Amino acid sequence: MTTDAWSDPNITSFMAVTAHYIVREVGSGRLLLRSGLLAFRHIKGSHTGKNLAEILFKIICDMGILNRVSGACPRS
Repeated sequence: MTTDAWSDPNITSFMAVTAHYIVREVGSGRLLLRSGLLAFRHIKGSHTGKNLAEILFKIICDMGILNRVSGACPRS
């Protein structure tokens, strides 16, 4: 995964999260790199590491892919 955070001219902050993964092509068996946007979110608060990590963690949990990345999501 990659993330990027920025602010627009009105000081509104955003974060994009992109997933990168490899699939095997049917027929040839070649490995192909794929990418897709997982989330584009408005960031409330500052661009601190803690705040960005919490947003990313929530996105990963909301997508239901934490078991592919790490441990378990906390129960709501």
